[in-house]
Amino acid sequence: MRTLFTQEEIALLEKNNYTHLVSKSMLKFTDDFKDDFWRLYLTDLPVKEIFRMLGYDPEVIGTKRIDGFVYNLRKARLTDEQRIGSISRASKVRRPPADVNYSEMKSKEAIKAMEIELTYLRQEVDFLKKTLFFITSGQQGGRIMKIDSNKFAIIHDIINTPGNVLRIDELCKTAGVSRSGYYNWLKSEDKR
Repeated sequence: MRTLFTQEEIALLEKNNYTHLVSKSMLKFTDDFKDDFWRLYLTDLPVKEIFRMLGYDPEVIGTKRIDGFVYNLRKARLTDEQRIGSISRASKVRRPPADVNYSEMKSKEAIKAMEIELTYLRQEVDFLKKTLFFITSGQQGGRIMKIDSNKFAIIHDIINTPGNVLRIDELCKTAGVSRSGYYNWLKSEDKR
């Protein structure tokens, strides 16, 4: 359940020109905010930093609202980009098959398939490097108890990275953690 805004938080949010509508349980942003957010989002800035730059305190808005906003905006914007011919995340969500014979494809199709596979593999390698770092540093530094928490944080960062093509279930499986554990970790963010 989302945390309700207090009267003081509502007054603070109403002062921001990017706020279209705010109530105890809801915050709607203007189209200008969505456009400015998207422009900054594509520069690989962290999501919470973008909210700060646009005059919002991420702690007031809350992680669930921010994640929901980013999810919906990405879904809408990637669909728009798909209409003008770019490759959308929706077309790349599955792991590329290992037994593709590119020589049997038309050259444009082969190039597109190779680009998708390359993007996927680069992101997967980056993820593996990050998780390996925490496993080895956890064993050497005596922080084994925090390994899963670190993995969940890495998964969360990767999912919210612009251009990400990896899915939560694939990341959890690769990291050796459960998807339900990841979602429990997300829910407990207020307690951390």
